[in-house]
Amino acid sequence: MGHLAHVLEKAVSGILGTRPSKVQGKDESIRGGLDTETGLKLRRAEKLVNEYGIALEKAGYLNRFEVENLMESVAEGKYPLDEVCESLRQGRGRHHDLLTLKFSASLLPYPKDKIKEAIELLLRYDSDPENIRLLREGLRYLESFV
Repeated sequence: MGHLAHVLEKAVSGILGTRPSKVQGKDESIRGGLDTETGLKLRRAEKLVNEYGIALEKAGYLNRFEVENLMESVAEGKYPLDEVCESLRQGRGRHHDLLTLKFSASLLPYPKDKIKEAIELLLRYDSDPENIRLLREGLRYLESFV
């Protein structure tokens, strides 16, 4: 789970604009002592969640880039601030989504329900508090994909 924790922390910290800390994830597998079928499911879930973490990191990067461009355009008078404000007032639209960290679901490597299922499976078997925290954060950010 160490790699999983690293990918999710990197993704979540990228979205929040913070620097990732070193995660001391468990090097031992959470699959130890489990039957083969469950072990295979856990390996698949880890793979799926790792790919989700990469997509989350990409979404955060793209969002930051677009926000910076928008703010620069508004500051230079190339884009009307009224349109941005109206989108925020209405609680919908491109600018609202951009500034409230809403991402296109097309960035996800799998359907949201599959990712949620994988995270929930890993949460049932992992005992590392840091991994659990990161998995819960990943689950929370899943709602940002619309």
